[in-house]
Amino acid sequence: MTSNVMDFLTHFLHLRAAPIDLAVAQEASVRATQRLKTPDALVVATGLVTQVGLLVANDDHWKTIGDTGVRVLYLEDHLPFVLKRPGSSAAAPAHLASSTVSA
Repeated sequence: MTSNVMDFLTHFLHLRAAPIDLAVAQEASVRATQRLKTPDALVVATGLVTQVGLLVANDDHWKTIGDTGVRVLYLEDHLPFVLKRPGSSAAAPAHLASSTVSA
């Protein structure tokens, strides 16, 4: 990881990196029932073990995942602008259309 990423992960207010330990690995069995890919299962399992209030995501695929026991907050739904990702067909809501930002 670059030093910028590590600085962000270690100094951002209310953000704590959690280790993938035995409890997380065991909880990741949710992967089998939800058909999650391993990285997503580890994210959900870490959230369950550490009892997070919200999983903050900006990935459309989280909208297609069923109930995992962790609430997902979609960052894009709470920004005063829209992040337009390459290949995204999502149109900006009318009240935000003039403030679209390319990522």
